[in-house]
Amino acid sequence: MLEVTKYNYAGINNLPTTNPINFKAESSLERSGKTDEIVLEKPKKKKKSLGKIFAGIIGVVILTYGSIVLRRKLSKPSFDEIQKCFSQIFEKDLSTDEVKNLISKYKEICKTKDTDDFVEKMIAELKKDYGLENVTTNTKVNKLKDNSIKTAMERVKAGSANPYGQIDMNPGTYNNTLIRSTQGETFGTAFHEMFHLKQFYQAYKADPELFAKSVYANTKKTAPDEIEKAINQTIELNKKNGITVSRAEAEKLVEEGSIKEIRQTLDKTYNTTTRFAKDSKEYSKGVEYMNSYENYTSLEENMDDYMKNKLEEEAYKVSDNAEKIYKYLSSIWKL
Repeated sequence: MLEVTKYNYAGINNLPTTNPINFKAESSLERSGKTDEIVLEKPKKKKKSLGKIFAGIIGVVILTYGSIVLRRKLSKPSFDEIQKCFSQIFEKDLSTDEVKNLISKYKEICKTKDTDDFVEKMIAELKKDYGLENVTTNTKVNKLKDNSIKTAMERVKAGSANPYGQIDMNPGTYNNTLIRSTQGETFGTAFHEMFHLKQFYQAYKADPELFAKSVYANTKKTAPDEIEKAINQTIELNKKNGITVSRAEAEKLVEEGSIKEIRQTLDKTYNTTTRFAKDSKEYSKGVEYMNSYENYTSLEENMDDYMKNKLEEEAYKVSDNAEKIYKYLSSIWKL
C-alpha cells in the first residue's frame, strides 16, 4: 500500500463546480465580514507535494433549485395547512404557538425588499430553524439584472448548495429590490437550498469518512478530465524525482489524497463530533443521502433522474410547502 506522504503528486487545479441543479430565482450573497468562509490552502508554486495536491479538488457538484415550468398556482392556505407545512419542513410536530412564532419571524423578514438583506436574513433564520447553527456557511447572491432572462437554463438556476456549506442564491431583482413574485421565489429557494445543507449535515453525522468517499466518487463522475490530469502530473512529478509510479499507484495517490482533503474540509464545515448509531433511522437516512449524492444527476443532464433523486424529492416537498407559507404571509400582510 502506498504511503501518500512519501510521494510527489500534482494538484487538481481549477476544478469546476459542476452541474448545478436549480429551482426558480435565487442569488449568491457575498456577506463580507458576516459570512463564514471555507478557505483552502493552495499548493505552493515551488514544488507540489502530496499534502497539498487536493486543495483544488474541493469543487464538487452543487445541488441547485431547478425551476419547473408552469408550477401549479396555489390558493390561499388555512392556518392549519401552514402548521402542517412548517411541521413537515422542520420534521417535527409544531404547536400552534410555535407556528405563530415562526409566522411572526418570517413575516418580519418579508418586509425586507432589499435583495441582499432579504437573503441574508432568510439564511440566518433558516440556519437556526434547521438546527445548523454550528455549521460553517458561505452565502453568495448572484443577481440577475432587472430580472432579465438570457437563456432558459440560466433563468431556472435559482440557487445551489454543496457539501462544504456554500449556498448560492440567484434571484431576479429590480435595482436590487425584490417585488412580490421574485421575493416569493427567493423565499422558496432559501428553504430548498438550506434543506440540502441539512441533508449533507445528516450524511456527515452518519459517517464522515464514508461521506468524504461519496463526495470524491461524485467528483470522479463530474470532473474526470481534472482527475486524469492530476494522475498524469503525479506520474511526471515523481519521475522527475527519480521515483517510478505506475498509473495504478498514481490513481491510488490521487484518490487517497483527495479523500483526506475532502474529509478535512467537511470536518471544518460541520464542526461536530456527534455521530448517529449505526442501527438508527438517522444513520440509515444519512447513508441514503450519501448514495444519492454520489449518483446525483443534474437538471441539465436528465430531468426525470434529477427529480427522482432522494435529495431533490425531499427538497422539492420543502419548497412546495414554503410556497404555501409565502402565499399565506403575502395574502394576510400584503407584502
